[in-house]
Amino acid sequence: MNIGIPCPDNGTYKTPFLAMIHHFGICLRRVGVLVLVGIAVLSGCRRHEADGRLARVAGIVSAQPEEALRMLGAVDRDSLREADRHYYDLLSVKAADKAYITHVSDSTVLDVINYYASHGPDSLRAESLYYGGRVYRDMGDYPTSLRYFQSALDMLPEDTPYLTLRAHTLSQTGRVLNTLRLYEQAIPYIEESIRVDSVLNDSLGLMFDTQLLGAVYLYSKQFDKSEYTFEAAKKLAKQVSPVDAYQQDVYLALLSQTKGDLRKALNLIRHKVDSVHPDNRSHALSCAATIYFESGLLDTAYVYAREILKEQPITNRITGYHVILSPQLRDYVDEDSIYSYVTDYMRIMETSLNQNGAKEALIQNSQYNYKIHERERLKLERIRSVLLKCIVAIILVMLALLVVILYLKVSKQKSVIRLHEALDNLNILRQSLTGKNNIGTAEDGLLDFDQSANSKSIIERVSMVDNENLETLRGRIKKELLALQRDQELKTEISSVILLSTAYSKLQTFIEKGKIINETNEIWKELEDVVIKSSNEFNYRLKLLMGENLKRSDYHLALLIKCGVSPTQMTILLGKAKGTISYRREALCVKMFGEKMGVKVVDDIIRSL
Repeated sequence: MNIGIPCPDNGTYKTPFLAMIHHFGICLRRVGVLVLVGIAVLSGCRRHEADGRLARVAGIVSAQPEEALRMLGAVDRDSLREADRHYYDLLSVKAADKAYITHVSDSTVLDVINYYASHGPDSLRAESLYYGGRVYRDMGDYPTSLRYFQSALDMLPEDTPYLTLRAHTLSQTGRVLNTLRLYEQAIPYIEESIRVDSVLNDSLGLMFDTQLLGAVYLYSKQFDKSEYTFEAAKKLAKQVSPVDAYQQDVYLALLSQTKGDLRKALNLIRHKVDSVHPDNRSHALSCAATIYFESGLLDTAYVYAREILKEQPITNRITGYHVILSPQLRDYVDEDSIYSYVTDYMRIMETSLNQNGAKEALIQNSQYNYKIHERERLKLERIRSVLLKCIVAIILVMLALLVVILYLKVSKQKSVIRLHEALDNLNILRQSLTGKNNIGTAEDGLLDFDQSANSKSIIERVSMVDNENLETLRGRIKKELLALQRDQELKTEISSVILLSTAYSKLQTFIEKGKIINETNEIWKELEDVVIKSSNEFNYRLKLLMGENLKRSDYHLALLIKCGVSPTQMTILLGKAKGTISYRREALCVKMFGEKMGVKVVDDIIRSL
């Protein structure tokens, strides 16, 4: 009699062996579940460990930035989740800023800003915008710095959790505007920052912002307000940092000197130079040297002036040379030292002029006014977007699936077609440049493609989409591009027609005077004429490469490249930061060939056209 073993489905197993196999399978499944759970737990622990380390860094970054940088260095960034990696980058920028390390690149902070624009809480988004402003301030791009500060302020509510960041943003905005000599625009931001400092009971921030307000009043010649504000800052400093109280006396001395009260200025500046904070010593020396010089106390003025020459920044050292090289101090200066002083003075004056040549207050003022206008426009758009979001969301949900399907189907076709067109253009251009083909140009120099021929080409290429490998096409384009560059590498020198032209001479004058050329300036037409004169097919060949992507700003940049203008000179002529110029040159390459090939390749190609 065969007695079966019960099975889970109310049946029976025929043999004990089958039952054993079944139960063994159950055990394996249970073990597998436990393993998966264990992995999940371990992964969670690892994730939380990373989060915990970043949280500890965040807790000390303001008070101990150097230690925060050390702790971040011990964290393997690549092992973190995407969100943690961006938080890591934000903390790195913040720690460097708190440690007074000058920012020289915007790549990290831009990546952080772009991420938090669509991820994470508003607090991190606002903080990323703030440090974007700090980075661009260090890089000397003040309009961009103001734009990020304004964007941060737009999204920072006047609530307690955000007040500290709001106070810092207001203060930094005022400092940038003060640097640009936009004093009237700076005052409201500094006053609001002082109000927020008072709410927070931030004595240190209150002292520094009050001092800043006094300086703005001084520079804007509001002397009574300046004196009152510096006295208020002095009272605050005595409670917070007695050393900083001496700095207020230096400012008050400078104020008295400006008003012509030299006796009061002398009383205020006396014995203060060696009492101020070391970071402020250079400024105190500069004030003391000029006050003693104007008061006729030449021996003391000479002593302080010599001390300035050991200090930074350059502006204070220039003051020292002005005093030392003045005729009144001729008896105090050794004749053997005069030549050395004059040589050093000429050198630092040249450096100072180069540094300040592109920072024209009038241009910065116009840029800032534009940013204010943009700020108001964005506010109105934000209100309208809130009303439209519900409708748009419904439409997007209904169309999302259809769009995805169509995109996947069409994107490959378009990519292949564009790559084929780029390859054809390169072949035609290479033939034209090497004299293998003589193609006529349109009368205006910008040739429009034949629509029927182009349409036929597209129809023919669509049939090849399924059989064409995109990477293969990109490789062919890259190969043609490099071949074109090799063919033309001996032809990239600047034409004598350009170098001897009146337009080129005007261009050099603009560079020497540090003037910006706006897009409507007549010199662009003059440059175009002389470039076409030197190479009558320049416009046609450029159009061949760029197609419909050729914009006026791209064309102007191409003209400058053709004329041999360096990137540094472009920053002067176009009024843009060096990083922006590099980005625009790279963008030309992307528009031409769909990928970055390096700015040298772009320059060689354009100069060879």
